[in-house]
Amino acid sequence: MLIASARIRAADLAHPAADPARGTMRTRVTAGREGARVLGDRRPDAAGVFAGLPPARPDDEGLRESIRALRAADDLLLGVLDDDPTGSQAVHDVQVVTVLEEDAYAAALAGPAATCFVLTNSRSLDGPAAAGLTSRAARGLITVAGRRGTRIQLISRSDSTLRGHVMAEVAALQAVRRDMVGRGYDGVLLAPRVPGGRPRDRGRYPLGAHGGRAGPGR
Repeated sequence: MLIASARIRAADLAHPAADPARGTMRTRVTAGREGARVLGDRRPDAAGVFAGLPPARPDDEGLRESIRALRAADDLLLGVLDDDPTGSQAVHDVQVVTVLEEDAYAAALAGPAATCFVLTNSRSLDGPAAAGLTSRAARGLITVAGRRGTRIQLISRSDSTLRGHVMAEVAALQAVRRDMVGRGYDGVLLAPRVPGGRPRDRGRYPLGAHGGRAGPGR
């Protein structure tokens, strides 16, 4: 809310009223001797937002090849910390490492894809242990990249239903980078994906068979 006056009494402000049909909030201000006025914020229309974006690029091999070429030109490495084995099953032509050893990271990153999947299996641990394991793996990957004199991007690969220790592991990566590189990440991009055919009930994922369903963990 932007208020174009320094002095407005609380009594002058009416309660905001919702407009469910438009998904907006309306706010009124009674103009007093100060001549105050209020500019109401409105939730942007999704169609208008998307209309202002550039057209989607085609998802084809030519695009993938251009991305690989750009990364190769910059000698940019990619490290993926996978909290359970299913993530590595969805990729190909990358090295999967199951040990926390820098030599293994270096060998994987030296491959054509310049990518190392580290299978931490941290989803099976409690929060502090998962964060500690993530920190150890991240330190090793950043150390290997430093020896090559190049940069590495780190991805925390977790569950599509956000099970596990998503934010604890992201915070661990942030702390490690700040400690080793001197600055943290500018931001964190969460990219959840809901597989097709997985039913949802009021934001929950019911599990079970033969008509009997219960939420995860029950």
